[in-house]
Parts: sequence; structure tokens; C-alpha cells
Amino acid sequence: MKKLLIPLAALALTGCMSVAQRPPPAVLAMPNDCANRVAIINWLTRQSQTPRQFEPEQDYENRMSEIRHRMWNLRYYCQPV
Repeated sequence: MKKLLIPLAALALTGCMSVAQRPPPAVLAMPNDCANRVAIINWLTRQSQTPRQFEPEQDYENRMSEIRHRMWNLRYYCQPV
């Protein structure tokens, strides 16, 4: 019986792990860098195009909201005059 429970427990634990790619908090909190605006927006766009994988719908929507807010903030702050 013990031999059966250990692999099942390991399988259950690995099944609960999420592989979603959240933007690191440091990226979301970094200051607006207008010199690298295009590169940052391109990276955020690629992050926003990743499909939802093994994460709750609410977490996915929160992640997309954070990305959209960061892109909007960067575009607004660094708009050409």
C-alpha cells in the first residue's frame, strides 16, 4: 500500500504546480524607461499573447490586466512631444 501512495502523492503535487508565466514584480514596478520603451512594449506584448495554461480564469485576467496597465502607463508617460 505504501508503494502505491508515494507515487500518487508525487503525481498529485506535480499536477498542482502552475507553469504560467507571470511578469516578475520587478518588471511591473520598474520605472518608466523611455529610452527602451519599444523593447519593453514588445516584451509585454509577447507576454500578453501567451495563452492561459493551467491557471484559474481570475488569475489569468489579473495577469492580463497588469500587462495592459503597464503598457498603457509606459506609452502615456513616454509619448513623443
